[in-house]
Amino acid sequence: MNKTMRRKQWAGALGCTLAVLIVCAQPFLNRDLIVGSDTMFHILRIESLANVLKTGQPLPARVYSLMQGGYGYAAGLFYPDLFLLPAAAARALGLGPELAYKFHLMLCTVLQCLTCYCAAKAISKSHFGGCLMILLYGLGQYRLVNIFARGAVGEVQAMIFLPLAVWGLWDLTEEGAKRPWVLFLGFTGLVLSHTVSLAIMGVFAVVWVLVRLPRVLNRRAILSGCGAAAACLLVSCGYWLPVLEQFASQKFRVSEKPFTVLANESIDLKALVGLKSYWGVGLAGLVLVAVGLVWAILRFKKERLAAWAMMGAGVFVALCTLGWFPWALVDKTPLKSIQFPWRLNGLSYYLICMGAVLLLTGICGKGKRLGILVLALVISAAQLTILWPRFHSPSNIPADFAAQREATFQLGAGAEWLPSEVNTETFCNEAPAQWTNAQGSFEGEYRANGDFVLEFEGVAGPYGIPKMYYKGYTARLYPQGSEDAVEIPFHKDSTGRIELDVPQGLPSGEIVVRYAGTFLQHLADWVSAAAVLCLCGLGIAHVLRKRK
Repeated sequence: MNKTMRRKQWAGALGCTLAVLIVCAQPFLNRDLIVGSDTMFHILRIESLANVLKTGQPLPARVYSLMQGGYGYAAGLFYPDLFLLPAAAARALGLGPELAYKFHLMLCTVLQCLTCYCAAKAISKSHFGGCLMILLYGLGQYRLVNIFARGAVGEVQAMIFLPLAVWGLWDLTEEGAKRPWVLFLGFTGLVLSHTVSLAIMGVFAVVWVLVRLPRVLNRRAILSGCGAAAACLLVSCGYWLPVLEQFASQKFRVSEKPFTVLANESIDLKALVGLKSYWGVGLAGLVLVAVGLVWAILRFKKERLAAWAMMGAGVFVALCTLGWFPWALVDKTPLKSIQFPWRLNGLSYYLICMGAVLLLTGICGKGKRLGILVLALVISAAQLTILWPRFHSPSNIPADFAAQREATFQLGAGAEWLPSEVNTETFCNEAPAQWTNAQGSFEGEYRANGDFVLEFEGVAGPYGIPKMYYKGYTARLYPQGSEDAVEIPFHKDSTGRIELDVPQGLPSGEIVVRYAGTFLQHLADWVSAAAVLCLCGLGIAHVLRKRK
């Protein structure tokens, strides 16, 4: 392909991306913000990460001291925050909390359009197919619900990488495993954006490989698949190894007090096909399935078998959200972390769209193809018009909202990553920075970098500290007039907080409780960084070798 044609194709893709951006931006044109179920939690994540950047704390920051009125919450440990850094940087530079949040979602929209285009173009071997996928998936009903009704930032991020994961599987089984880096990028992005989406895509990948097993049982495919998996594990170990370490150290609400029961959250057929339903495939999904059925009846060709297989898989995954599926059995497995069966809609809609793209790329003629693109945009935009009346009214979020202590307790999703013993209502009503010992209650200090500090006067015994317990904290006494710090033992008390065991005979001074991380966390960070550098080096060497 010559440079002129390549430029024209990218101009077309850019035009479709701009159309999606314009439609998606309409609810955001208001100065205020449509607040979904988890919006405030994710704004608080951005605010916390911005505070980390402003105070010069090291990255990755795993426990955000801004949350829970200073008690801290391990949002940075259990929710990967890599992709929030641009929004946090914008916030740290002075952008308001609403604008920083909107900026993040619009950036995700652009990146998703890019991955949709590249994946669909590669699978369908058609620039038209790539442009069509931008319009269909970029304005998909489930994505609009995630942005405006749910505020599900993690899933919005995951939808950037889902097209790459599907493309990677397609390349592995249908095209001789020529691009293992696509599979690596897709699944690494899912690991670092949303673990529930990773679990769903992981199950789908296993089924895909089993169905196409004869095409995988060759040296190239096996080496490519294993290499991509190993690279993914190494690059992302800075996230998943510390998570496993925390699970080994204590119990959390997510496992002891599950937020939902899958068997109780399945939907009915009316919700699946309802145009105003948050949990349905939407108007565009229904139209695409209808087109696929009519096409199969009137113009069935073996050459289009992949299209119907893709669309059929999408319809099946969508039907799995209904009550007939044995969700009660899934509740007994680690996959109960999916929480809601309708989370399958992100994958099901993409497969339906991909099936439609593979069908419609058979249509020739610029006029017909342009008409299809316009129709896709109109139908997809109509979905937003149908859903919009159901969104919450816009709310104003003050620039200093995080300074209001009660606002920092909005942890979303049942505060699932708190220690299982925690009762947040008790902490919320306590005086700020309150610590206790046998002599009573006293006020300490939360420093900007997240440390909690109290003045120690030599009294031994247990000290209740207003910090939530996570493995990786340190407690040190800095005696007056001495530079030698004294380690103070501590444990988790019955309410999930840190309790110091201060021994007899210590001099007066200042006690500092700080989240310093664990040896495994630091090791995992170094391994991840080294893996990224190695892969970048291999990539550069490969490009240079091809140019010779």
